[in-house]
Amino acid sequence: MTPSLRSPSGRRSGHTPSRTGCRMPLSVEEIADMAQKGSLKLRADHFADPVVSDVFSTHLACSELEFKVLEYTEKSMTARGHCAVRALGKERCRAVATFLPADPPDGTVVGFTLLVDAPGWRLPKPFPAFDLSPLRSLGAQSLVAAFNAVPGTKGEGGEKEQKAEKGAEEKKGAEAEEAGQEQTSVPSRAPVLSGARWKLSDLAEPVLFLASAQKDQRTLEGKLTVGSTEIEARTEERQDPRSWKLDAKAGSISLSDISTLAEQTMGSGLPASLAGLTLQEISFTVESTKSERKFEAKAFAEFPLTPDVQTRVGLDMKIAIKDGTAEEDTVEDAPTAKEGAAEEGTDKDRVIEVTVKGSFALGCAEEEEPSMQFDLEADRDPESVALTATSVFEDGIPLGKVLSALLPASASPTAGLPNLLPPVKKISLRYTAPKAPDLASLVLTAATPRGDEAVLVLAGRNGEKR
Repeated sequence: MTPSLRSPSGRRSGHTPSRTGCRMPLSVEEIADMAQKGSLKLRADHFADPVVSDVFSTHLACSELEFKVLEYTEKSMTARGHCAVRALGKERCRAVATFLPADPPDGTVVGFTLLVDAPGWRLPKPFPAFDLSPLRSLGAQSLVAAFNAVPGTKGEGGEKEQKAEKGAEEKKGAEAEEAGQEQTSVPSRAPVLSGARWKLSDLAEPVLFLASAQKDQRTLEGKLTVGSTEIEARTEERQDPRSWKLDAKAGSISLSDISTLAEQTMGSGLPASLAGLTLQEISFTVESTKSERKFEAKAFAEFPLTPDVQTRVGLDMKIAIKDGTAEEDTVEDAPTAKEGAAEEGTDKDRVIEVTVKGSFALGCAEEEEPSMQFDLEADRDPESVALTATSVFEDGIPLGKVLSALLPASASPTAGLPNLLPPVKKISLRYTAPKAPDLASLVLTAATPRGDEAVLVLAGRNGEKR
């Protein structure tokens, strides 16, 4: 699924008289049946809305589109395969088509979106003439053209205005039908967009950038689709030294989606120990130079330190690739792009550095200042599910106070602790995220000034302590 090409909800799908004859809408069942047989044939007269049918003649440059289906997902009505778009050339290219059922449902299909790999890195007219070379230099594997063959709209308004407009439209539509006239439908979004995609062979959904504006010859704005999240983003080409940069910000996104983006642009994901987190207030960049490619991100997240303790942690995430091959070939008329970061990983001289650091505080809610401040660092191995947090107390801290912050009061964390124990100077927390059906665990090591240690192990499964 490509979220940046979704059809807006709430759109009517009434049939409209054709300029060329009777429309023959496709049903949801017909789409599924053709897909199962391996071939979809779409014609302009399959769609009632003239905005949809006009995409065939104006942008696809054909009256019929044949799509060879390799995979079809019935729930999302998404077909993956190959098709030849005459406007792009005669070559069959990789493509994804998502069909839009009528809303409210009546068993028919009212439109579709089509994402097609371009056969080269230059789109012919009348496609948007954006300079997409920065995306290629950032590891994008293919130029893409996105077609929005979705029903038109008359615009948005308040609820009362929309109801009034809907009634007026129905009345006008009935009058127009009686008079043999066609209703007016206005495109609800750009019928065609250009952009680029990243992809690794073992990932079903590519990271996608669709351009919306070119501010100058070196700055491109658009939307970056990562998993189910759309992000406003911009790319920029810089000089002295020459480099390419992608900047983006998001209010909320899962760390697994950001890890997917890092894997597709950098060839390495983020540590698995953080995979379950939802990042807040994230900003990130991907930058490529002649000798290095870098990914940097800053965000906040609610971190489940124990089943009973949630803490807000600030994260600083970095991935760096140093191998002298980060800069891609940007010759505009090159026939295809290189395969990106994942394919380049076979270089023996290539060095990948993954670091994730952060900090968080623990303490009672009534305290003005937190009693403990921890520095967090995840294991550098992206496959690792462990991380470490440490805190040093120059004046020492009672062990009971540490346990009170980590365990619920009902557990009587300080019961039975000898009052004669010396204060601890350093606390180390070793957290291991759960891998089903394994346990999540937290190992606490407390060290006194003279080197004595106390170790406490906390574990839980599905939110239960042990």
